[in-house]
Amino acid sequence: MIDLELGILNRSAFFSELKTSYLHGRKNDEQALFIALEYDCVCKLRSVISTEHVSFLLAHLVDIFKAHLPEQAILGRSLKEINAYIPHVQLADLNQIIQRLQNAFEMPIYLPNGRMVEVKPKLLSAFLPGILEEPENPDTVINQLAMFLGYVDQLEDGKSHFHLDEQTLSYLNKRIKIDRLILGAQANDELYVLYQPKVDIKNNRIIGAEALVRWSSPELGLVSPELFIERAEFTGMIQSLSLYVLQDAIDLLDKARVHDQHFSVNINLTATCIESGYFIAELEHYVRNSGHPASAFEFEITETVAIKHYETALKGLQRLHSLGCKIALDDFGTGYSCLSLLSKLPLDTLKIDKSFVGNMFDSVVDIQIVKTVVALAQACNLNVIAEGIETEEQADVLIRELGCRYGQGYYFKRPIHPVKLLPLIQAQSHQDGKRKVAVAKTLMPKIFGRVN
Repeated sequence: MIDLELGILNRSAFFSELKTSYLHGRKNDEQALFIALEYDCVCKLRSVISTEHVSFLLAHLVDIFKAHLPEQAILGRSLKEINAYIPHVQLADLNQIIQRLQNAFEMPIYLPNGRMVEVKPKLLSAFLPGILEEPENPDTVINQLAMFLGYVDQLEDGKSHFHLDEQTLSYLNKRIKIDRLILGAQANDELYVLYQPKVDIKNNRIIGAEALVRWSSPELGLVSPELFIERAEFTGMIQSLSLYVLQDAIDLLDKARVHDQHFSVNINLTATCIESGYFIAELEHYVRNSGHPASAFEFEITETVAIKHYETALKGLQRLHSLGCKIALDDFGTGYSCLSLLSKLPLDTLKIDKSFVGNMFDSVVDIQIVKTVVALAQACNLNVIAEGIETEEQADVLIRELGCRYGQGYYFKRPIHPVKLLPLIQAQSHQDGKRKVAVAKTLMPKIFGRVN
């Protein structure tokens, strides 16, 4: 069927035609090219131009697209893209086709009212069958194309052309496996929590720890947290995962605060977590029933999350802060509007991003950024923690020259299991007790001397 607005095949008809042409090409061992033109750039103009002009722009994009493709191209519309299937195309033809399209979209477009607009859509391309898996199954081929389109849609990249290569396909296939396996990871006891100590740099005393979830999959091995946490958000697992971390942290508090009543835990929250009023209520329930003061819990959000989801972040964090929990802003200095957040969010701690700490001795700018953040935190009556401390020299400069008292990093301790962390806290408490006894013995003669 034809899409009435654009005069090209609709989604169903296009992919049906693609299957037919693809299977015919496979019999003759022919290579084809799939190109998608993402028109989200036009959709974003809906708030500033009329509906009729949006339709005009889309139709104009189709005309430009069609005019700069080979004659045998089959065009169709999908949810966010205008798609083209081009049979009988060789690898050497790709650059020429993409270059023609990019040049064509460099030109501004004039609306019927004379207004000029610039529209620069993303171009996505893939050879069929090319490197795709199960090339004999057209449904699998289409699923892999859809996976690629969804991946590029999420990228915040300034590039105008994305081509599906082996590295990208391997990454996407791994992502699919992660999405499938992560759903059972918690039930199968594949998740565990490590803790990276927070340290008073002045005396190397452990004052708390940041909870870091890890996943050891029997099929995938140790999965990168950056990857599986992102997929946990995508699959809707992130809230369950965060509550699992919170429960583990409460268990650590039960044991650690026997030796140190001021010991606290830091727990990271993602955008999906702070957007959910239901999830915030769950956190409140667990904190209230933990048997520990709310101040023993410090919840961390990144600066990027706070900026992108400001209104929801503010509501959720205010609820936790009102309960007595501490709030930390992680990766401070890496966003774009960080200073405005200090006066608006209910913060207790700033965490200096490890990239600045790591480059302190190589960049005058970075050491000045660290110095400024420390001064800013002190002026706002906030705690400040430097992340990524890896050397004694860094720790010394932070405490002696920059006035940053608290830190985390491999210099002090890598993330460790509670079984290894608890003896450190116990030993620390024992040393504190010995010091108190020694001080008391020193003071006793003076006290009794005054009494006599």
